[in-house]
Amino acid sequence: MNTEIGDLRKVVQLAQRNGRTVVMSGHSLGGSITTAYATWDFGGHAGGDDLAGLVFIDGASGATPVSPDQATQSLQSLQTGSPWLAFGGIAAPFAGLFNSTGSMGVLIDPNSPSLGQAFPLLPANLKPPVPVTNIGQYGYALDVKTSPPALAAAQAHLGQLAETGDPRGWDTTGALTPIERYATMFSGFGLRGLDGTAWYHPMRLTIDSGAVAAGNANPAQQILNVHATHGDDLPQNMRIYAFGAALGGQRVVDAARTLAHQSGIPRKYVTTLNRAATYAHNDPNSAFPKNDFIAHLIPFLEKVQQPSP
Repeated sequence: MNTEIGDLRKVVQLAQRNGRTVVMSGHSLGGSITTAYATWDFGGHAGGDDLAGLVFIDGASGATPVSPDQATQSLQSLQTGSPWLAFGGIAAPFAGLFNSTGSMGVLIDPNSPSLGQAFPLLPANLKPPVPVTNIGQYGYALDVKTSPPALAAAQAHLGQLAETGDPRGWDTTGALTPIERYATMFSGFGLRGLDGTAWYHPMRLTIDSGAVAAGNANPAQQILNVHATHGDDLPQNMRIYAFGAALGGQRVVDAARTLAHQSGIPRKYVTTLNRAATYAHNDPNSAFPKNDFIAHLIPFLEKVQQPSP
């Protein structure tokens, strides 16, 4: 986390040039990182002093930290295990490999028989019970109705397998997120050197997030080299927007309200929505044309630009 916050510090300082207004947003674990940056101690000042707003997208830091014993045990376990998070139980780098190739198949050759379904290394619980196309395979693996629970962090409302066909294609009826849009987001198509999947997510970053604790000092922070201690003195004119979906839900809303309350930020500066019942973890990023997260984000950002009374 210390490395992550140091990198973010450089980005924020660059973004501030020419008097620009900076809002920091984080999705999933990025919500905890957003809290960490805002409450981080930079020479006696909070990182939030340089920000006009915070946006939490189905992720945030609660106020309860891990214990010192838990922090120590996590570091000890890290010494004997992989440094990378096994996403949904899939060891690195295979989650990135599967998502990158699967999404590219949707964009390049959606209607041919699935290559992924025939690939022996793709986990069986991601494969449909009937022959499918490339787009059918990708949708089946990541739609909320058929994707395994362990992959909740990769899911969206994409539709369902077509009822007929050999191989079966994909039916977008009832989808919040167009599957082609989702595939574009993850494939990085048209971009150089990056895509939408964290192929190698540092396990240490996840461990350290447990000590952020809404920016309240605690013993685990000393063990994990975390310096998020300004949770009670953020700027009182800071605006906060929290959107809870299937993974974080009400916890994200509650965490945002707690952070605001600690610093005496007025309730009118805090926007919260809980769409856990209708939005999967990634729908806020990709739902189209109707997107509740974006619909409230735009007026939120407009208010950020307005001078506070």
